[in-house]
Amino acid sequence: MDNRGPTVPKAVSGGGALSEVREHMRHVLLSTGPVDSARHAFARDHARPLTVAWCVGLALAVVMALQMSAREMLAGAGLLAAVGGYFVLHHARMFRVEAGQWKEPMAGAAFAVGTLFFVTLNGQLNAPFILVAMAWAGLCVMNCLAIAGWDRQQDAAMEQPSMARRWAGMERALPWMALSLAALALGAAALEARWLVFSLAVTASALA
Repeated sequence: MDNRGPTVPKAVSGGGALSEVREHMRHVLLSTGPVDSARHAFARDHARPLTVAWCVGLALAVVMALQMSAREMLAGAGLLAAVGGYFVLHHARMFRVEAGQWKEPMAGAAFAVGTLFFVTLNGQLNAPFILVAMAWAGLCVMNCLAIAGWDRQQDAAMEQPSMARRWAGMERALPWMALSLAALALGAAALEARWLVFSLAVTASALA
């Protein structure tokens, strides 16, 4: 077994987080409308240190990624191309508005796939893992949807498309989504006890 296994998911999940931070900062710094959200204002007021932190994180992710095998590198290149496609969809004028209506599910799913990609690639795949992966991906999507719901008015003022702006009753669906995710996570733990702690963490996060 490759003893670099634990390192790879960290590199990929870090890259996914860096991508989301970069996109968020780009939206805030390049927006022309008012910025009313506290987190948007924080990003704009602290743009320089956040940029430095992003660059350091990127450098660390590159160093960690260089520890991958050739097979993992090739698969990672495919994942990188998919992330590039995501950014094209959300920043190119011809796609931005339409793609932005699905931004939260796409961003959450992309982050979840990034954290699980190499675990799946290395063959650690069974029914409990699939349930856990579905619960984790759903939690990432739900987190993005909740944030978009909080920032619905701010996104409208900044002319940022989002699913929350299109789905007026979104918040009413979130509790049902949380219960579904909890059922998936606990189902995985019932099938394989080693997933119990992770399943309880996902369940607590979904129901919080």
